[in-house]
Amino acid sequence: MKTVEELKAMKAQSGTPFGTAYNFLIASLGNCYVSKSNGMDLIRNELSDWDKEARSLIVKALIREIRETGVHIDSDDIMELNALV
Repeated sequence: MKTVEELKAMKAQSGTPFGTAYNFLIASLGNCYVSKSNGMDLIRNELSDWDKEARSLIVKALIREIRETGVHIDSDDIMELNALV
């Protein structure tokens, strides 16, 4: 199970075109939500690899990411993912 420490380490891992591995993770999950019919399942699957504390941080960042795109989001749906995995 991946931890918050690993999530923080991703912020230091360079990666293009998103800048860091962390940015890539959040952007990828946001893309799943916005453009995939099974996006919630894909997000749930990714979150299952993370411990509860890390999932909470990822979910909050994901909500911010999606809101920044201007796409309507029901944040309760995303928040429920934290409890489902």
